[in-house]
Amino acid sequence: MEWVGGWIHITSQPGIAIAADAGNDTVILTEGSYTGGSIELGDGDDTLKFTGTATVTREMNPGTGSNSLILKDQEPWLPFPGI
Repeated sequence: MEWVGGWIHITSQPGIAIAADAGNDTVILTEGSYTGGSIELGDGDDTLKFTGTATVTREMNPGTGSNSLILKDQEPWLPFPGI
């Protein structure tokens, strides 16, 4: 992972698009984003938020912890033990 022009550029392992380490992480997929691999959030209290037409083509693994899934800026936050 590296900073590129104020954005995070994520390089991934085959099949994994986003991989987070242990800890409390927040991943926000914005309007028009496309994630062609799985999302692995790891241990900790994580949040995965989709806005607009964000797309994920593979599985999402929240790991252990108290996790939240937010769809299209909707409240309340929804727990997702595994999707």
